[in-house]
Amino acid sequence: MESPSQRYAVLLIASSSLLISINGFMLRSIESANEWQVIFGRQIFFTPAILLVLAIRYRGHLIRMFVDAGWVGLAAGVCLGLANPTVILAMVHTTVANALFTLSASPLITAVLAWIILRERLSRTTLIAIVFAMAGIGLMVADGLGGGTILGNLLALLCAFFFSLFVIWDLREPTGTTI
Repeated sequence: MESPSQRYAVLLIASSSLLISINGFMLRSIESANEWQVIFGRQIFFTPAILLVLAIRYRGHLIRMFVDAGWVGLAAGVCLGLANPTVILAMVHTTVANALFTLSASPLITAVLAWIILRERLSRTTLIAIVFAMAGIGLMVADGLGGGTILGNLLALLCAFFFSLFVIWDLREPTGTTI
């Protein structure tokens, strides 16, 4: 039996997957702005939207939440802030398919980083699954390298790394505050 939190989490994951999947279409539909203008526009809307969600979630304790988050929260915020421009730059410098396939490595990268940074134990089965999944992603991206550039693929990998670090920093938060 699923708890309401688990159902809510599944809904959030499905929604975020849908939203990230249309990023490429939206980016390719913009004709009058370069990638830096798109990044600026996204940040202009992203920052107030996140602050609004946090203000609703933490009600009168928003400032205290930022103070309690400390350097760990700051590191998580920087990682999330760097993931946004790198995803746009990746889609500009490679195919959208390559960028999204590479971004699909985020959970795998997160698992490996949790093993390295948080000392989380990974079973042998999980490690084998990670190796095979990474090889599969590598094969899919390698097949499409003709349509993109190595820079774009590296930027997509960097974006996945930033998202993974964001999750790791969030998990390290000693106060349990989720940013």
